[in-house]
Amino acid sequence: MFFNPELDTNNPFLVEVEQKLYEYFCKGVILANGKNLALGGAMLVLMSPLGILTSMVHGWHKLLLLLIAWWFSIDYLAPYEHASEALIYFGFLAILWKSLLDEIQNVLKGLLILLTWGGALKILCKACLNKNFIGQAILIKGSNEVIVSSLAGVLGGGFREKYDRLVDLYLSANTDLGREALRDFLEKEKMLEI
Repeated sequence: MFFNPELDTNNPFLVEVEQKLYEYFCKGVILANGKNLALGGAMLVLMSPLGILTSMVHGWHKLLLLLIAWWFSIDYLAPYEHASEALIYFGFLAILWKSLLDEIQNVLKGLLILLTWGGALKILCKACLNKNFIGQAILIKGSNEVIVSSLAGVLGGGFREKYDRLVDLYLSANTDLGREALRDFLEKEKMLEI
């Protein structure tokens, strides 16, 4: 049903689990209250600055190298007005560019969800469930994992519990017992669809 081209298709469980998670997400969004979706969109917007801070923490070694390079080049750049500030500015921008773009996209998507009270997301999820290629490409492709994980808490119709259960089973699938429990869960869900 769903296909993420960046997904490692060598792991059949990962493919099946991701398809199920997106299915639960879409069905839950369609049944969710618009007010709850708008609140989730607002939380996505408010939590966005933490994404930049997280990126800075993960890229601390790159930032440290930039600061060291800046420190040792201050004397060489002194004859050129604003060159040392430009080095720092463009260095930070280069290091955090992708994270910054992702966060801007997440803020805009969160605002769209907030302003439409989840209507835009509901339309997108209906398109995904109807196997619309464009709808799937928009929801699955890109950095939408943040949106899916942020809004998983407001899913309606009992899909939040199913979503959480499947995530828990997948995270504990490193053991034989965990893989068997995941396999059983996926088989039961296939039987319910028939």
